[in-house]
Amino acid sequence: MNRTLCCAVWLAAVLAFIGLATSADAEIASQRSQAAGLQSWAELSTCKIFRDHLPPADAPRELRICAARNEWESAQWVLRPDRPVTLVSADVTVPTRSDGRRLAPGSVGLLEVRYVHLPNYKKDYPDPLPPLKLPLSLAAGQTQPIWIRVRIAADTEPGDYHGGLQLRFDDGSAEAVPLTVTVWPLTLPAKPSMRTAFGIWDKWIAVHHEVSPGSAEHRRLVEAYYEELLEHRISAYSPPVSVLDPAAGRYLSDERVTSFTVPYSDDEAKLRRTIEHIRQNGWQDKGYFYVVDEPKDEEQYRRLTEVCRKIHAIDPSLKIVAPFYCDSEFGEKKTPYELLRGLINIWCPNTGYFKPEPLIERQQAGDEAWWYVCCGPGEPHANFFIEMAGMSHRMLMWQQKKYGVEGLLYWGTTAWNTSSTTDPWEDMATVKDINPYIHGDGALFYPGKKVGVDGPVTSVRLEIIRDGLEDYEYLTLYEKQFGPARTQELISRVVKSLTEFERDPAVLDRLRQEMARMLMSK
Repeated sequence: MNRTLCCAVWLAAVLAFIGLATSADAEIASQRSQAAGLQSWAELSTCKIFRDHLPPADAPRELRICAARNEWESAQWVLRPDRPVTLVSADVTVPTRSDGRRLAPGSVGLLEVRYVHLPNYKKDYPDPLPPLKLPLSLAAGQTQPIWIRVRIAADTEPGDYHGGLQLRFDDGSAEAVPLTVTVWPLTLPAKPSMRTAFGIWDKWIAVHHEVSPGSAEHRRLVEAYYEELLEHRISAYSPPVSVLDPAAGRYLSDERVTSFTVPYSDDEAKLRRTIEHIRQNGWQDKGYFYVVDEPKDEEQYRRLTEVCRKIHAIDPSLKIVAPFYCDSEFGEKKTPYELLRGLINIWCPNTGYFKPEPLIERQQAGDEAWWYVCCGPGEPHANFFIEMAGMSHRMLMWQQKKYGVEGLLYWGTTAWNTSSTTDPWEDMATVKDINPYIHGDGALFYPGKKVGVDGPVTSVRLEIIRDGLEDYEYLTLYEKQFGPARTQELISRVVKSLTEFERDPAVLDRLRQEMARMLMSK
């Protein structure tokens, strides 16, 4: 990706919405950077910044963030010193409108972009995002981004909010970075438009936080991970308590929750009680059964047939998913699109095995269409591997809207299996038994204990995934206002197929702002 083009196009697009900060502020920031022997500039959050990254000649010297209400949006302030220096303080002036209105307290957060070494690629990749902890040592000739994350509350008044980021270093130098947050008169819905189902592996939370499985501390941590997923517009497979627990309503009645797995039992009486409990609480539209994963052989299909018949004998409308990625390995080697008819009603192929025609047919019959990624497919498809560019994470949701796919399933967010990795902060080859050359599969979080965080630490990938889910909301609003044909026309500017999509974050950012402008014009 051409970084100079990325930053130049981004700046040009943003300036169409908001005015420049005073040239005096920009000049002061530049002078102080030079005085500290420090190069510094702004980058988009979808750009992954490596240690050897150099500033483009026309890189933005101020932070500008545009967002709708009820949206999270981020940017990066990048530091590159020519000699060792330590960042000793970093303070944010709360962005304020000209009439004195301020963003809500705590709206702006600072995170440190940390790196994970991928030995197969002989390179450090940016991924963990713990809270910025000072002092922070900056090595000479190495690039270090600071992640600025802004949350816009649903009741925020639209307009331009001006603040700043003040950085001070141990050599006495300082840098004042202008920060402008533009809040658009648009509101993203609290209830996600896309169904999601992401796994949380409780066991590995206990292991890496060093707490006893099933203890109160363990339950509290699992709840923290669950809530953090919801803050990213993602529903976990299961709530932190049993679906049958009296406390389950607190989770399953939450409008942010789009799905959950219904516990299955071969005991018909128990199964009926579970289903009745879900019906009585009005959760049947969110619930789904997930008993057989990725069926291939004859025994798996036999078991899936048995389970589906038992469930449908109680209620044919109950939802069942069985993700699949290949043809059957027995008999005439038929496709799951043929073998699963009349059994499942949530169709969930791997994106590498995605066939739109049979899914459209099943949707027309009343079924749902989801899809998933895991340890495959790799490039040039979109997926969530650390070694992929940020656009490979974000564009999956644009592809999802293009093909009318209603749900996204992902097998794990905390799969730090100790048989593959003893320390995810150092080694994120999480599925060495499947493919030792992919990293971060099933692990979108980092366990916070090692860095003094009593809970989950987010990642560059997870923040970009949230941006993609928010893009999906913009596209849904656009579709409601301008219709499917115009929406597909807009998507086609950045997505041609599952392997042909825009790779430049600046182009996508420009289109996002154009989309917002169109939504605001009506």
